Amino acid sequence: MDLSNLFLASLNPQTRSQAEASLLQASIQSSFLVQLLQLVLNTSERKEARQAACVYFKNTVKRRWNEDVSLLQLGCHLSVYIKILQIGI
Repeated sequence: MDLSNLFLASLNPQTRSQAEASLLQASIQSSFLVQLLQLVLNTSERKEARQAACVYFKNTVKRRWNEDVSLLQLGCHLSVYIKILQIGI
């Protein structure tokens, strides 16, 4: 299941648990934050999926803030996140 469908499934109480487990597994991938931001910026995706991905991105950054993450890599992701906030999704 692609990220957009996982986020849509996470909004449904009947499929939430399985979708959240799949998202947690996907978040281990090194490219996950980039994929989240690509989803958020993709205007052809449903707004609900884009908003859920944006919140998930924020929560992931917050959770990983104190983990051993390259500051350069985190800075790159944060600059895109700030751009998203300026767009006003």
